Amino acid sequence: MHKPTLLLSLFFIQILGSSLPGPDMLVVIRNSLFYGKKHGILTALGTTTVMTTYCCIAVFFISTAHNSHLMLFKLISCIGAVYLIKLSYNCLRSATKFQLSSEHKDKKDQPTILKSYFSGFLTNLSNPKAIIFFISILPLFIQQANTTMMRFSIVAVIGFATLTWFFLVAL
Repeated sequence: MHKPTLLLSLFFIQILGSSLPGPDMLVVIRNSLFYGKKHGILTALGTTTVMTTYCCIAVFFISTAHNSHLMLFKLISCIGAVYLIKLSYNCLRSATKFQLSSEHKDKKDQPTILKSYFSGFLTNLSNPKAIIFFISILPLFIQQANTTMMRFSIVAVIGFATLTWFFLVAL
């Protein structure tokens, strides 16, 4: 597969992964609806920071562990894939109702810009879906990325796709 096609595929897979309902999406939506687009965008930046960091860790782990511990690597990938399928199934089955209240509209309760950023950061830091997603999906792309530049490109595409999705959610 050509490098542009590989990166474009990764972009759309990351958009799909980011669009799965989870705590990261809920905190971006909440902060955007209750406190405004600026707070939603800053929450999205916090979320993207963690996703990009997780991606860096996963790329490093996959690059180093792939050749030396192939069986362990395949086991982790299979466990991650099963977890993502279970998570998708649970998301489709559950029909949660999201209710808005006007009690958060008070200006004195509005968080600072830094708190909005860290709400996205901390929410995604405690979200195992992200690291499991990367360990399950990235091996397909890392095997074809044989240069350091290509690995950096993978991290950049993940960061850009995540930021794009959550930026759109915040608007």
